Amino acid sequence: MRKVRTAVIGYGKVAHCHAQALKNLPESEFVAVCGRNISKVNEFAEKYNVKGYTSIEDMAAKSGVEAVVVCTPHPVHAESAIPALRAGLHVLVEKPLSTSLADCDAMIKEAEENGVILGGICQRRFYTPVQGCY
Repeated sequence: MRKVRTAVIGYGKVAHCHAQALKNLPESEFVAVCGRNISKVNEFAEKYNVKGYTSIEDMAAKSGVEAVVVCTPHPVHAESAIPALRAGLHVLVEKPLSTSLADCDAMIKEAEENGVILGGICQRRFYTPVQGCY
């Protein structure tokens, strides 16, 4: 089985959850982290033994990453997802997909135009109180 080269964008609390999952999934080769603050990126990269980047475009061009999980603060999900989608990466975004409909529409459009998959986290979809929503 070929492993998918994966990365996280962001280095906060939820990024650590995703990093552990990507590191442990047999289908994943966790290779990179990207974020704005180089010292925090380097700290995160060292912890998970991956390469750190401060530019999504640079990460996409140099790391061979194929799919990313966006773990940035909610208001900037689109700011991270759109360049990743534009670079041809599959993108999974922590909930919510975005804080505005315009951002969601822009992300969906970018995924469609680049032939990549865009997904959003919904870890409670199987909880009984939520079942009626789907």
